[in-house]
Amino acid sequence: MERAITIEAGTILEFETGAGIVLGSPGVDCIPTTGAMNAQGTSEEPIIFRGATEGQGTWLGIGINSSTSENLFTFCEISGGGSKQMYNVGGQGNIVIHCSGNLTIQNSTIQDSGGWGIDFVQGGNNLSQTANTFSNNVFGDIAPN
Repeated sequence: MERAITIEAGTILEFETGAGIVLGSPGVDCIPTTGAMNAQGTSEEPIIFRGATEGQGTWLGIGINSSTSENLFTFCEISGGGSKQMYNVGGQGNIVIHCSGNLTIQNSTIQDSGGWGIDFVQGGNNLSQTANTFSNNVFGDIAPN
């Protein structure tokens, strides 16, 4: 059974080199899942995703291969992802939307990626984003899709 993950406001998640989060199948098969990630911080207590070591591309990043519209990031700080390609078919960034992955991100900071701030692979292009701040991402802020 696929489940929803809720991350509480003020949570800090630190990742070692080569580590990251993949919501849904990490394979190349584009089988969408219905599990969801709900990360709703506040302006006073953002949710922070970062590498255990500071800098560009110090951890893998967050992969989204879940087609549900319930994937929501609000008031998050995502920095230092994109250490390498996330999937065998590509995708390098703080966030990589894979196949029919779906993500809404708002009022968040996406920075210091070793690749894109947000990347797309294998047709993944269902992104809704508003009022975000991007900085210091090696390839750019949002990959063309």
